Amino acid sequence: MIVVSVTDPSTDAWSHAAATAMGEQREVALPDGSAIALNSDSRLRVSYGARYRSVRLLQGEALFEVARDLDRPFVVDAGMGRVEALGTTFAIRLDLDSIEVAVTHGRVRVYDRHAPVPGGGSPVGKTPTPAIVLARGERVVIVPPLAAATPPETQTVPMRELQRKLAWREGLLDFSETPLDEVVREVGRHTNLEILVEDESLRSLKFNGLFRIGDTGPLFGALNTSFGIDARYVDADTVSLSRRAQDAPGDHPVSHLD
Repeated sequence: MIVVSVTDPSTDAWSHAAATAMGEQREVALPDGSAIALNSDSRLRVSYGARYRSVRLLQGEALFEVARDLDRPFVVDAGMGRVEALGTTFAIRLDLDSIEVAVTHGRVRVYDRHAPVPGGGSPVGKTPTPAIVLARGERVVIVPPLAAATPPETQTVPMRELQRKLAWREGLLDFSETPLDEVVREVGRHTNLEILVEDESLRSLKFNGLFRIGDTGPLFGALNTSFGIDARYVDADTVSLSRRAQDAPGDHPVSHLD
């Protein structure tokens, strides 16, 4: 965990940097009453001034609960995307090849932070076109550049699904009809354990379950029970998933789980 705050009384400016380790979650309280929840292996910087509130999500995932302030826009930069809050709660997930924005309350505007604005100048405080407006229960997955000929499609998501995706705030991973390939990726975001799927046909299996982050034993046990998948430790940091061979008469399966 890394937390650094700096205040400059002469300019009424305040800055803050925070980061989480693998498997760690952290809450960051901001001076205006806003709050940020950081997921595993995430980094961000916050800058406040008399006329602005600016956040740069450098890595990972965060949930923002924004206090309304009409005189100071709350803007989050993540990769090529810029998200402007309109008094709201929303989540941003920054991956290597995409940006996901989901809104649980209020509305946000999403646009390419390098896009030109009407009349020129900086896009902060001004909305370039085209912009995507998301309301409660909506999400968008952006593959940069955002200012493409075909804008990304906005999706309506049931609130239960959004809550499931934010279960990490409670230290949990919640899967519902989730392909095993996605389960493995999500577990990999919260642990240093490398999980190898040896049989490609396993990747599309749909999986359900609620598990505590970092506790992989129950997950591997559920895979074994539900799908006949063996989890074998190749070494201390690597696990291989493969279909369990049919047991020969008189044989007993060997446990590979702690």
